[in-house]
Formats: sequence, C-alpha cells, structure tokens
Amino acid sequence: MCIFFLTTGLAANLTSAGVFAFHREFRGRFFVKMLVALSMVDFCYLVATIGGTYATVEGGAALVWLAQDFCHAASVYLTLSVRVDRYLAVCHPFSKIS
Repeated sequence: MCIFFLTTGLAANLTSAGVFAFHREFRGRFFVKMLVALSMVDFCYLVATIGGTYATVEGGAALVWLAQDFCHAASVYLTLSVRVDRYLAVCHPFSKIS
C-alpha cells in the first residue's frame, strides 16, 4: 500500500512539473516557478524515502535521512512562500513591494 502511494506521488509530481515547466502559457511566471520547485522538492523527498527504506549501509542511511530532512524543510518553506504569494495576489493585487 505504501509503495502505491509513493509511486503515485512520483508520477504526479513529475507530471505537474512537466506541465508547468513546458506549457507555453505558464512560462516565465514566478508563481509557476515556485510550483515547479515544490514539485521537484517533493519528488526528491519521495525518492529519498524510497532510498531510506532500502538503505543498508550505515553511512548511506545517514545521507538519505539528511536528504529527507532537507527536502522536508524545503517543501515546508516553498509551501509557505506559495501561500504568501497567493495572499498578496488576492488581498493586495495592486500594491508594489519595494
């Protein structure tokens, strides 16, 4: 069951990053770049999770756990930045940040 969710997450993150990165209508927008980065960080987290499941070498397991922690923190900060960007776009659409 866990492998099903991991593989589904891998496919969904790659698909969304591909659509956002290569669709003509979405290119060049900062919001879309953040979504692509979030998809890639989540993809890396899932890969590290799969690698952590099968890591047997002591040093390799520590490296995988470090990658998991880094990707998890990056995912949280990117999610927060997407939320702040959407808040500013909806609540303050005509104000400039200097």
